Amino acid sequence: MKKLFALALSGFILLGANTFAQKTDSLKKETKTKTTTTKTTTEGVNKSADKAIGKDAQGRTVYVGPKGGQYTLSESGKKSYLKTADKIKVQ
Repeated sequence: MKKLFALALSGFILLGANTFAQKTDSLKKETKTKTTTTKTTTEGVNKSADKAIGKDAQGRTVYVGPKGGQYTLSESGKKSYLKTADKIKVQ
């Protein structure tokens, strides 16, 4: 009877330790996901009457200027013209 009791007690301790280990692992995973932040980029305000024609590879809005040049806006509102290779085809 003592052997059976000792066996049951040791099994209970092992199962309890395993459950505790799983809980701490899940807590570590939760803290890792909480610390991950995403960086969002903001665009400047378009003060001109230029037309938006789409988005570039980085997700910025592309505008067409009065002479046909394509540009994006920085956070401060400064125009950054696209090179020929980066231009969007307008239909």
